[in-house]
Formats: sequence, structure tokens, C-alpha cells
Amino acid sequence: MELELERELKIHQSVPCVSIVLPTQRTSPGRRVDPPRLKKIISNAKKLLKEKYGSVGEKIFPQLDHLNEEINFLENQAALGLYLSPNFTRIIRFDFPVDEKITVGEHFEIREVLQLKQQQIRYYFLSLSKKTIQLFKGHGKELKEVKNNDFPISITSTYNYQKPSRGSSYGNALKNTEGDKSIKEEKQLIAILRSADAKLKPYLEHDVPFIISGVPQLTGYFKKITHSKRNLMGIIGGNYSNRKGKDNPPVKQIEFELKAWQNQKEDEFLDALNDAFGKRRVAGGLEEVWHALKNGMGQIMVVEKDFHQAGFLSEATGNLSRRAPKEKHQIFSDVVDYIILTAIEKNVNVKLIGNDKLYEHDRIALLLRYNKEVK
Repeated sequence: MELELERELKIHQSVPCVSIVLPTQRTSPGRRVDPPRLKKIISNAKKLLKEKYGSVGEKIFPQLDHLNEEINFLENQAALGLYLSPNFTRIIRFDFPVDEKITVGEHFEIREVLQLKQQQIRYYFLSLSKKTIQLFKGHGKELKEVKNNDFPISITSTYNYQKPSRGSSYGNALKNTEGDKSIKEEKQLIAILRSADAKLKPYLEHDVPFIISGVPQLTGYFKKITHSKRNLMGIIGGNYSNRKGKDNPPVKQIEFELKAWQNQKEDEFLDALNDAFGKRRVAGGLEEVWHALKNGMGQIMVVEKDFHQAGFLSEATGNLSRRAPKEKHQIFSDVVDYIILTAIEKNVNVKLIGNDKLYEHDRIALLLRYNKEVK
């Protein structure tokens, strides 16, 4: 994806915006219920469009009608996201559970898109064996082997081993002109692993992580000699280089390592957030986050993934509140979404996090570019 999904939706955001998210069935016979269910959802979306936007909303009806024809339900994952605005349609598949919802309004509902982005980590998978070293480029569950002048690396003996010969007539000792073969092979293998590590390093710029697989001897050697330890996400035991089909690369084991790495990074971020809070570099709660965000103080915003809240925006002051102000104001059924979209517009990185993990910050927090002023 050359353009980040949330920014693509932001670019094509024009009234009315329709967002449809629905769970789907991966296998038959459950998969058969998806087309009629989508048809019903589309009918409900049309009613909402007509009620809210009248003839303007009806202009999107043909796009909605084409959805059942465009979607291949044989490619189902856990869920489906459909995003439509005038002259724009985007179909996105999600590999995680969702709640069914239909929203019609001035902007797209993008939380599932943000969650998808967080799961689609860019990484590399290095498969080690005594015959070959392969490198795969990963993006979420998608893996593609790197084939260029660097990889794959074929491991072959670079010396000729001679059989032991008899010594002089003064003794029967065997003369080994090559020394110990196993030691030489081990040195050769380590040298090749060092070469592979050097070739790998440029691929890991900007803190891109990687996973290695192989028998314990190979992964142990590589872990010891690599200059990219800080990028090492995990180690998978076993030789997968000679396996064909779905086990090469080992997708399920890679998914496990990705999830563990994400959890670790989430914990590290929360520790950093709490440390920054002590240094007055964190805004917490809807009102405080909004004030800092609109004043350009935001660096990273983190929101509990299921945090929703109605709110009001004063047209006179631009202040956001949970209670309706006396002056003229805008009403938001979910002001959290509006804050998220504003953060994206201001190029603030947005992270979704597990529920109840931001309890001390009132479920939403903003890491600031500089310290808050002491009141």
C-alpha cells in the first residue's frame, strides 16, 4: 500500500461518507450468509443516507448496489470494511473480530483501519539452514522472498578435504594435512553467517525488526554474532528451507512472534508514557488532549480501542466539552473519532491500545512535543 489507508480515506472524505464494517465467515456453509446479510446492511445504509442527506445521499446508491458484485466472498477473512463517498469506494478486509456497524456522516469511521495498520508490521524473516540462507520481506501476514545479489545465499564447502595419509616410516601416526574437518566447517559456517548478517543490516534501517529460524546451532551462532540484536524480534526453531507450501515460511509461528513483539512494544510505550507524564509531557482526558492537539503540541496520541464518547464543540471558542455549551456548537455522537481524525490531519501518530490500559489518563492521552506550562 503506497498510501497509508487512513490518509487515503482522509483525502477522499467528502459528504456523505458511508462506513460499513461487518464480521464475515471464512468457511462454508457459514460463508453463504454473508451476501444476504450485506444486502440487508446496504438497504439500511440507503435509509440512513436518504434520511440524513436526501437527494444528495441517493447519489451514492449505485455505488452501494455494486458492492455485492465487487466482493469475492471466497476471499473472506474475519471481517470486511466498506468505505464510500461520492466517486470513491474502498473495500478492506480485516483479520480480526469486529462489531457490525453502519455510519453515515461527514467523515469515515477509521478505527478498524488504524488497528489493521498497527497489525501490519513491516519486518524481515531470515531462514537459516546448512544449505541455504533465505530472506523474506514481511508485511503483516504477507511474505515475499528477497531474490537479488544479497539473497539467497548458497552454503557450499570452499575447500577440498584430503583423506588422512600415513606418516614417516618411523611411526604409524596418520598425517592430517587439512586439520580437523569439523573445526574448519564450523569456522566456515560462522564466516558465512557473518556475511549474511552484514548483508541483512541495510534492510533493517529505521528500526525494522526481523525474525530468524533454524536449528538451535545456527540460530545460536547467529544471535551471538549479529550486529542487529536490537532489531531481533524472535527466534523460531526448526529448518523450514526445504519445506514446500504453507510451512515455508512458518506463518503461524511468525504470527505468534509478531503478537508477542507487539505486546512487548505496547508495554514499553506505556512505560515511556508514564515516565513522560511525570515530566509534564502528557495531556490526558478529552478536553486536555483536544486543547493541546489544536495548539500543535501533539507528538503521539494513544486511545483505548473501544473508547467512544458523545461531545460538543463550541463554534465561538473552539473548545470541546462533554456537556452542551450555551453558545452555538456542533454535536458529535462520537467526539473521539473527530479527535482521531484531527490528529491524523495534523500528522500526529495515532495508536490504539487495549481497553482499561489508559485508566489513569481518562482513556485517551497525548504525548507532547514539549512540557506543559505549569498553571
